Amino acid sequence: GSVGTDVLKFYFYSQEVATQNYFLVELLVKKSTLTSTAKVKGEDEYATSKFIDYFQSQISAVMP
Repeated sequence: GSVGTDVLKFYFYSQEVATQNYFLVELLVKKSTLTSTAKVKGEDEYATSKFIDYFQSQISAVMP
């Protein structure tokens, strides 16, 4: 949803099949600059690090 006039807020969740670990993401996108910031939470530090890499690669495919 919208936060003010220039920011969009998104929430995502995912579960890793092999380990059943959950990941939660809060993504804020500033419309005027098309920049984003994300907060990622996960159950396992190593798996969360790998998930962040994957999530960034997917987001970069749709944002310049």
